[in-house]
Amino acid sequence: MECLRVLSVRSGGESSRIYIRQGASRVCVPQHEGTQQLRHVVRIGEEMPLWAGASGHVLLIGGSSRTLSRVASFRPALTEAAKRLSGLGFLGGNG
Repeated sequence: MECLRVLSVRSGGESSRIYIRQGASRVCVPQHEGTQQLRHVVRIGEEMPLWAGASGHVLLIGGSSRTLSRVASFRPALTEAAKRLSGLGFLGGNG
């Protein structure tokens, strides 16, 4: 995708990716590998947990309390954070 290449160039050679949410995971669909010598390698189609990384957190925005609790259950330390976010009104509906 041309937009990912442009983003990579404008960011100084960082890799750029698009993820989709699939259950309690995020899946890399297209990507453009950057030119930096040190970089995180992700293969297209690779599943990664939603609780890890900024991309996963963005995909959780507006999610229901049930969804956030499910994702947090894969990382017990996040269960308390999920409760706090729910109480502060950062989560969407109940579905």
